[in-house]
Amino acid sequence: MRFKDLSFVILTAYLISFSSSAYAKLHIIIDPGHGGSDKGANYYGIKESDITLSVAKKLHALITKDNKLQSSLLRSKNNNLSLPERVSKAQEASGDLYISIHVNANRNRSIYGPEFYFQSQLSPDKEALYLAGVENQELSDKLRIRNWEENSWPAIKTAQGDLRNILFDMQRISHIKKSSKFAQQLYMNWQPKRRRKSVSLRQAPFYVISNSNMPSVLIELGYITNKKDMRKLRSKGFQSKVVKSIYNGIKEYQKRLLL
Repeated sequence: MRFKDLSFVILTAYLISFSSSAYAKLHIIIDPGHGGSDKGANYYGIKESDITLSVAKKLHALITKDNKLQSSLLRSKNNNLSLPERVSKAQEASGDLYISIHVNANRNRSIYGPEFYFQSQLSPDKEALYLAGVENQELSDKLRIRNWEENSWPAIKTAQGDLRNILFDMQRISHIKKSSKFAQQLYMNWQPKRRRKSVSLRQAPFYVISNSNMPSVLIELGYITNKKDMRKLRSKGFQSKVVKSIYNGIKEYQKRLLL
């Protein structure tokens, strides 16, 4: 590659990675998982789609009170959106951060606790890969690649050959790095360090967090198949506590953008 082309690559990457969102309102896209005929996990008469919507609405209400933040709900009622529709709506809203809210389930009913996922860089473990496969439904690899390309940096769409491949790679690495930092802040603010053993920070190839062009995290609030978690998840008080933790994580991430 010529030096002129390489300089263009570096300059483009710098300009794109430098976000004005640090100096303006952060726009949070809140995506309540499932909905409509897709109930998600459904145990003890409790539907995942109902819990995710309840938590999402509480988070949206809290964020709207902050004059340095704004938020958009991808669904505000019991309707379903396909995974590509969710990504498309998030992109159209020009969000700065994307939070996908879910509730977990497992045949082993002793498993409990929340989990925070960001896009895979290394090979995910078998459990995370299985969970992502369930959430991703039957989307083909070609569709995923097409969606990622459609949501890529503007410079990638006009670049050709090696230059396009380099920019594409840089975008993916930048996305993973920013998503990792966002996930870490949400994880760190979930609960006190001494009680964080039940909280997991992991990577997995979930469609929605892998195909959006903004820092993205998928949160599994807990296991609906675990009776202790289930009681918490249906509690309005616990949901409010969860929302406050997520909000604090967002604020900490926003603060670090200014450092």
